[in-house]
Amino acid sequence: MKTKKGILFFLLLFCPISLYAQGFFPKTYIYSQKGIFRSSNWHLDKIHTQIAQQFACGNNVWVVVIDTGVDIDHPALNGHLLLDLAKNFGDRNTESIDDLNGHGTMIAGAILQIAPCAQIIPLKINKEGENSFKESALNNALDYTLHLIEIHPEIKVVNLSLVLDPPNEEIVQKIDAIYKKGILIIAAAGNEGKKGIDFPASLKQTIAVSSTNESDTLAPGANYGRALTLMAPGVNIYVPYLNGIYIYATGSSLATALVSGAAALVNEITSDTAMTLWALLTGSTDLEDIGHDEKTGFGLINVAQAVKYALQRDIYVLPSTLQLKVNEERIIYFLPQDALIDAISGPIQLEEKGNGYLKLQADSVGQGYINLCHQDQCRRLNINIVSEENISPETEVFFYPHKICNTNGGWLYVIYDLQVEKNQQVTIDFWITYWSQDVFFKDLSHWNIVLEKGFWWNLLFMPISIKDLAEGIYEIGTYLGTKQRDFLIVWPQLG
Repeated sequence: MKTKKGILFFLLLFCPISLYAQGFFPKTYIYSQKGIFRSSNWHLDKIHTQIAQQFACGNNVWVVVIDTGVDIDHPALNGHLLLDLAKNFGDRNTESIDDLNGHGTMIAGAILQIAPCAQIIPLKINKEGENSFKESALNNALDYTLHLIEIHPEIKVVNLSLVLDPPNEEIVQKIDAIYKKGILIIAAAGNEGKKGIDFPASLKQTIAVSSTNESDTLAPGANYGRALTLMAPGVNIYVPYLNGIYIYATGSSLATALVSGAAALVNEITSDTAMTLWALLTGSTDLEDIGHDEKTGFGLINVAQAVKYALQRDIYVLPSTLQLKVNEERIIYFLPQDALIDAISGPIQLEEKGNGYLKLQADSVGQGYINLCHQDQCRRLNINIVSEENISPETEVFFYPHKICNTNGGWLYVIYDLQVEKNQQVTIDFWITYWSQDVFFKDLSHWNIVLEKGFWWNLLFMPISIKDLAEGIYEIGTYLGTKQRDFLIVWPQLG
């Protein structure tokens, strides 16, 4: 049921009358006894939550959940609700944010499954237990969110597991204002099974999320389209519900909450929303074509991989492995330029350390490594030293791609170290594409170079003036037999 000015929650879990009126047929099971049902956490295993939580849990990160309120007495939410900041915008007759629908409780619970140390600010925008609410309630909640952001820097994420139909320009302006404050806005793509992302997830200021099943395919009924950003599990998700119980629930609302939880967890490490988004996107698992596609966006979130990228953010120009020939001299680039050498091991000679580079040489076959550290973050460069005759005949080109974003000079650079090791020419294609939710995948550049045996080139790839870059996500990569995405750059930094 769509009203002219209503907002509908597309979780697929309503009372029987509303459920059938919406045309949703979820496999939802409710268990009335508290605490005795052993949960099935396939969705947490699928996105590698347990590994990620060894490094972070969402400490000092607050998430605003604009929804149906929460069950304030549910054990799963105990100690995670900032009730002094919570408000009810959907019912003038009460200030209670108690959830009579169940949707908001499930969303808050799913967020905490990923980021168990995060804090939730519940803002209720529906009346009593209704499935719809007024535009004015959402507008007021967004206004209040902007106010909270001004005085509480801990707020990093806003979860919008809701759909507004038709779109409203005043809502667009409020969401844009929140985005410009450096807040990640995670929104549900919708559950009508159509090509097209529902509003407000269709906005470029949001991260649009759709849902997958256990087979990593688009869930039945899940929306898709060019504005889609990320995927997360959204079928038979075990979450807290009303009156202290747990249920299985299905829909893009749950998938959205899992991404909000992942954003909160990663943000504990980065303390930077642009870097958090970059880590989530770069760490995602491609489900179809390399890079963005309409059915699965940039892929399925992988919380462990996102944490890995977040932890490596400081030494972000350094290959992880390197093959070096005996007596060969090699220059390795790194950023930040003031990173320090923590350790050198193996038959490696440091010929020179300059501002942002190392000059290396090895005098015998073997293995070694170099540790580079910046502040409290370190990265290791593993080096395999080989003789000429031991070089793998299958290896035609060694790739050592690095990303440099030099904001001081106002330019964006990417460097590739390339080497050909066979008696033939190799043609390498370089490409860069651009994506945002309102401009779909524009090919900015595509060209190739030809390398011959033994040829070394530190290629300075695509120097672009930052002022010429539009807001969006840039993918940079190579064609060498198959397409490969080497970098994903989020521009500009939020906030």
